[in-house]
Amino acid sequence: MYFSSANKELRVLLTPAVQQQLRTDYEEATALCLKMGMRNCKRLREAKIIHWWNQDLSAADLATLATLGSVLPALVRLALIERSG
Repeated sequence: MYFSSANKELRVLLTPAVQQQLRTDYEEATALCLKMGMRNCKRLREAKIIHWWNQDLSAADLATLATLGSVLPALVRLALIERSG
């Protein structure tokens, strides 16, 4: 069975509300990756160490990052440094 076929079959089992939430989550994660200077989220998924300096992350950005924790299996260190002033 091809992955794309399985994906279509699984998608049918999801309610429209769940599909919309997954789409929204994906768009938020992609926007965060772009804000951090990543072309796509693959680099984030594979990262072991992330240091983000002065990225001006909003509360929404931090909330999105928190939800991504379970899909960042390689990540062992995350440093978010902001200078106030």
